[in-house]
Amino acid sequence: MFEIENKTPFDANGAVLQDKNGDKFWIVAVKATHEILEDGTLKIAEEQKEVSTEPVYRGKPEETSLLYDTDIVLSKKTTDVILNGSAYAQQGKKRNSVKVNLRVADINKTLLVKGSQKWSFILLKGLMKPFSKMPITYENTWGGTDIKDKRKRYYKKNPVGSGFCIWPWRLIGKKVPNVLSSNFLLRVTGNRSVGFGAIAPHWNPRTKYGGTYDKKWEEIKKPLLADDFNELFYQSAPKDQQTKSFLKGSETVELTNLTIEGKLKFQLPEIGLNFTTYFNNDEEESIPKLHSLIIEPDERSVSTVWHTSVPCQNRDEILRKTQITLSEDYV
Repeated sequence: MFEIENKTPFDANGAVLQDKNGDKFWIVAVKATHEILEDGTLKIAEEQKEVSTEPVYRGKPEETSLLYDTDIVLSKKTTDVILNGSAYAQQGKKRNSVKVNLRVADINKTLLVKGSQKWSFILLKGLMKPFSKMPITYENTWGGTDIKDKRKRYYKKNPVGSGFCIWPWRLIGKKVPNVLSSNFLLRVTGNRSVGFGAIAPHWNPRTKYGGTYDKKWEEIKKPLLADDFNELFYQSAPKDQQTKSFLKGSETVELTNLTIEGKLKFQLPEIGLNFTTYFNNDEEESIPKLHSLIIEPDERSVSTVWHTSVPCQNRDEILRKTQITLSEDYV
């Protein structure tokens, strides 16, 4: 059994994975969780969030949205930025609508969040209830499954949302989506599922990257990944929350109307992590990549997931351990 010698205050885990060619890689991930203080500074959280070894949903996977995707994957092309949080009305007053904004590096994303409504009759909405806090989840944006349809048809980009029906009159008495695009033209020209959270692996657009698992695959390649598998499958953030290049740490995060104060600004921690993998008497140093940034303003928490991948084909029998340490200059 391979060992992880973790000399950091953060959580770590690992596994040997195979790519679609059958080559083996020793994957080690570190999840570093920090508490966001009132002045925007960070401190290492006393309770560290665990590295996710499998997807974590809000409830049943077929009925709810994804909260955390697995951190143990072969590779990502860039950093996924995930935000699990709520919209807040300010000045102690309830509002019918609030615009929320997430800004970090090249990401600048705004959503419109509205109070609760129900369809009163075809294409008309009932009275809106103002809110002080509204969860930003895929359950609260456009999508869903038409349970009255004999074929149980659903919106492939978000089968747990609200507003999707084969026949419009089935919407009467149903919930109107709360989370919408901030772009007026997009709102009036079509239904869109929007959010800040992770996209489940069985939703579009991730499914189109997952590969083809047919009879040919079963006869020739099973249990390996399909030949047409694309590593973009591992990107769980919405496309507009995938950075142009990997984040390094120290980037500024700005949140608007995602906390009760209205504005929150902080810098990501610069974490000097050293990964040394031992194959009997040989040592290999690895430079980690920041695979995921998970911001949770309701909890005043931010987690960074650092990832390394070491080829171990024909060497897994002599793989002993990976040691993880902090650089001396880490503050």
